[in-house]
Amino acid sequence: MDGCLHVVSLDSHQRHTLPAHTKPVSVVRCGGGRVVSGGYDGTVVVHRMTDLERERTITSAATMCVSGCSGGVVCYWEVTTGNCRHLLQESGGDEGVSVVKLDILVGGVIVGLMSDETVVVWDKSSGESLFTIALEGVCPDIALLGGGRYMAASVESLIVVYDLESGQKRFQMQVGGGEMGVVLVRHLLPLQGTHVVCSTGRDLRIFHCGIKMKID
Repeated sequence: MDGCLHVVSLDSHQRHTLPAHTKPVSVVRCGGGRVVSGGYDGTVVVHRMTDLERERTITSAATMCVSGCSGGVVCYWEVTTGNCRHLLQESGGDEGVSVVKLDILVGGVIVGLMSDETVVVWDKSSGESLFTIALEGVCPDIALLGGGRYMAASVESLIVVYDLESGQKRFQMQVGGGEMGVVLVRHLLPLQGTHVVCSTGRDLRIFHCGIKMKID
């Protein structure tokens, strides 16, 4: 709530506080050796992971973005012009959109988590609906992995990974159990394309999602 990023080293457990925004932080993403944060002050701040120094502050993170609304519609926007390139809605569906994700690949996908616990996948270039995935429980969050090839979903106490080319379930793992007890996964943050950081409301945990990144 203070506009700072609080970073913890997994090796030394040393904590660092990085002043980033003048208002609360709304979203944080990691990748490519950088931490990117968006704040309610309307800025995006990029920090290097190597030395935790601020690299740049920008007011527009990309030329394209996506948004979802309670009527079940997902809009694919051009940031520079404010024009809506695609207006996406699953055929016959009027459920609200809980979470919407846009991958970083050209010709990739847009993924929308609907309030009826289904996930709709659209082609980013054409706006065509590719398929719908019916989740097996309450799902508060999703995350894209492997450059947009896979999706991790927090389904109650499980992290479930789907292949976004086929729509098939690829992998799942139970969070907690045993002495830890059953916990509900609330939020997911992709990490290095193959891992997720999950929040249970009590702590943060890192899991490998059973996928391998292809290195050219």
